[in-house]
Amino acid sequence: MPRFKGGAMFNDIVNRVKALTRRCFAYLTTMGQTLSEPVTVKETSCCGNELLKVGASCLQGWRINMEDAHTHLLSLPDDHDAAFFAVYDGHGGAKVAKYASCHVHRKIVAQQAYQEGNYVEAIQQAFLEVDQDMLNDDVMKEELAGSTGVVVLIKRDDPKSVGTLYCGNVGDSRAVCCVAGRTVPLSFDHKPSNKEEARRINAAGGWVDFNRVNGNLALSRAFGDFVFKKNEKKPAHEQIVTAFPDVTVEPLTPDHEFVVLACDGIWDVMSNEEVVEFIRVRLAERMEPEIICEELMTRCLAPDASMGGLGCDNMTVVLVCFLNGRSFDHLAAKCSRPIQEQADFPRTIGLPTHKVVQGATPAGHVQQGTTIPSGMPGAGVPPPHVISATALAGNNDSVPNSPISEEIVEYPGYADSVQYAESAHYAESVYTFESEHVVPAAPPAVPSTSAQTQTGDSRASSRPDELKSPVERPLADMSEAPSEAERSAA
Repeated sequence: MPRFKGGAMFNDIVNRVKALTRRCFAYLTTMGQTLSEPVTVKETSCCGNELLKVGASCLQGWRINMEDAHTHLLSLPDDHDAAFFAVYDGHGGAKVAKYASCHVHRKIVAQQAYQEGNYVEAIQQAFLEVDQDMLNDDVMKEELAGSTGVVVLIKRDDPKSVGTLYCGNVGDSRAVCCVAGRTVPLSFDHKPSNKEEARRINAAGGWVDFNRVNGNLALSRAFGDFVFKKNEKKPAHEQIVTAFPDVTVEPLTPDHEFVVLACDGIWDVMSNEEVVEFIRVRLAERMEPEIICEELMTRCLAPDASMGGLGCDNMTVVLVCFLNGRSFDHLAAKCSRPIQEQADFPRTIGLPTHKVVQGATPAGHVQQGTTIPSGMPGAGVPPPHVISATALAGNNDSVPNSPISEEIVEYPGYADSVQYAESAHYAESVYTFESEHVVPAAPPAVPSTSAQTQTGDSRASSRPDELKSPVERPLADMSEAPSEAERSAA
């Protein structure tokens, strides 16, 4: 605990006791917020074109309320050459997640940076603007709720290219890609236990207790949670909790098979690799993406509510399969091959075409130029080349631009001449996972823009579910992130 003079130390102790009391009360309250039986009716939807085949589903499960949202669009409202997918994992209420699901994609495409082809900056600006719009709203600014957000934007400007994927993230919902059967994470969890996140929290007047912000919130970045964004001396990206996202840039190739977005109701029960394997096996059997989403949630659903929270959360999954003009049977055939028969190239840090451009960049997981030996986890897949947002701004040529098809699939019930496919759903989640060590970079300026709301319909399915015991994961190591020297030595 830092040392203070006079009454400052007393005030700090009082604040910590209050935070601990709130946390205990929230914990006890949460313990009573489970149903006697889970709600297993799933809200499921699907869409597709010659490039993508998409399935999505959400499940209330053991929770009393649904407080998540997800969105999937084969084309953006003002850009038919871009596809967009997102999962927003709400906590403390549904309002923030719902708001984000209706506005983030519109904000992105409305940015001047987007029109100039700087999609990374457009995503960063859009996240901050959506958060600021809620703060400026007389009703929303008093909202105690918050939400994670993981979004995937796919662009294909050049008809000869497969495209480029941009993934923006705040919180601990995740996007994971399957490349030639191998698992490639596209997002990194934001946790107060991370050194750089804790440094920002402390600098803004907060603290970290029990690996939580002010002993309360288990996320260090989120939409909403405005009680942690009241430091008038700090800009939005330096608040105790910020909505400034990490952005990963992933040039797509014919080896990319699918990308899955999900809330931590999935990731707390299964690892990235387990989810990818679960999906890939079923794609090889030609199972439809939306049915795979349903089965994945059933797999993660706890048989009872006494497992310490594992499998008791709301669940949301969006599965995007890359067809690239080929048939679904062709993708199934690819997924049926053993991993070693697919692309065989060394995984080397520093590839100029695969980047993580962030407000906080994963640093030193493997040293620059290091190749992961064959047989080790992650071998054979090019990982992110780590650069800062500032470095990217001076090197726009190094970031490929790329959109998607003009073909649009509309849902039944779209009566208002909607020109793009979209679906949004709402659910609740609690968050607990360890993040990677990150290094901050300066965020862009945030111009003022407005956005409109337009939400699509989805079809509901009530498939009878067989409750299965989830695979329990080892608890995340909550120790401090290693130092740069320790990481280099490793």
